[in-house]
Amino acid sequence: MVKQPDQFSPDWSERVVRAFQAEVVLARRQEPGGPRRHGRPARPAAPLTPRETETLTLLARGKTEGAIAGKFGVTKGTVADYAARARRKLGAADSDQAVAAAILSGLITP
Repeated sequence: MVKQPDQFSPDWSERVVRAFQAEVVLARRQEPGGPRRHGRPARPAAPLTPRETETLTLLARGKTEGAIAGKFGVTKGTVADYAARARRKLGAADSDQAVAAAILSGLITP
């Protein structure tokens, strides 16, 4: 696993969001029935739990799973489970996409 810095630069966050937006645009062009309304990704089918939301928020701020585990008082594996559940609910392939989807959907504020 690549070691993440404690905080990502605004430039990095902007690049991640733009990359995700480009993927969303391409996916919309391929959707049956055309693009979704309002230009925003759909909200997850199941709502995110408070822990999933807080985990994504802290990941967006550049915190590592280990740092988040220390803050929550749980194991790193538990934090990985929170992130994995959030990824599934958001239909994201990885944590970066999940963070970008949550930001674009208005679910979190970095």
